[in-house]
Amino acid sequence: MSIKILLEDWEDDWKETLKSENLNSFFSCEMYMIVHNGIEQMTINIATLYGTALLSIAASVIDMIANKENKTFRISGFGSAYDYFFIVKGREIKIEAVNVTNDRVEFFLFYDKTKFAHDFVKALKKHLQQIAQMNNRIREQETYKLLEQKLHALNAMI
Repeated sequence: MSIKILLEDWEDDWKETLKSENLNSFFSCEMYMIVHNGIEQMTINIATLYGTALLSIAASVIDMIANKENKTFRISGFGSAYDYFFIVKGREIKIEAVNVTNDRVEFFLFYDKTKFAHDFVKALKKHLQQIAQMNNRIREQETYKLLEQKLHALNAMI
């Protein structure tokens, strides 16, 4: 089981953005998060604002772990074909990909709730290290700092 956080665009422009002097638009790149529960795999594609999506997932996982909340949370992006719903059901999370044009669930998978939190922390930590290695100045960006705070909070809980 694993979660991978990847950035993609047509010509790897995100790498050039990260290497450039202007880092303000970096956290608006396109994100793919691959979620594999050991049996099935789902690719969550957030077309824009991946920094906001990661912050939202992290905050929701913190609520789920710390407050034992079973609230559904949603991740979507401008231009994305799907809205992704994370539905907590007992010890599992059901992740649904809902087509935005017809409101139908097209894909779903289940993931152990505790394992999801652990795997998300590992993936986020690796991702933040990767982008900081490419340009250490990214650490000065507010979104990076917030993601790091959420990472430390989650890591302390699990």
